[in-house]
Amino acid sequence: MSAAAEPIERRWLRFLVEREASRDDAPLACARERVARRAGVAPGTLENLDRGRIKGGVRRVVSDALARLFIRTAEAQIRALEHEISIARQASSTDGDRLLAKAEALVEALRAATDRENVT
Repeated sequence: MSAAAEPIERRWLRFLVEREASRDDAPLACARERVARRAGVAPGTLENLDRGRIKGGVRRVVSDALARLFIRTAEAQIRALEHEISIARQASSTDGDRLLAKAEALVEALRAATDRENVT
């Protein structure tokens, strides 16, 4: 299934689980449990969503919870990148300029993604 055809809540789930797993090299199952706890849903519900086995009203509730968590996570990442930009500006070295451009591009990409997600 292409990314465009994949339901948005599954993309949010994968993003959140992969980000959580990368924080401390946790197995995906542990990361999914943490994401479920932060989203306020059962881990099995997220697993069912990921496998396409969740329908109707429950799907809407889970989708809303994941959207809120995705937005909070993206906004936190934006704040962290803005802090890195500030530090890079203060350093003003050649490496700092390269990192600054990269961080600014990431901030803009995240802002665009959260703006698109807020519209849907």
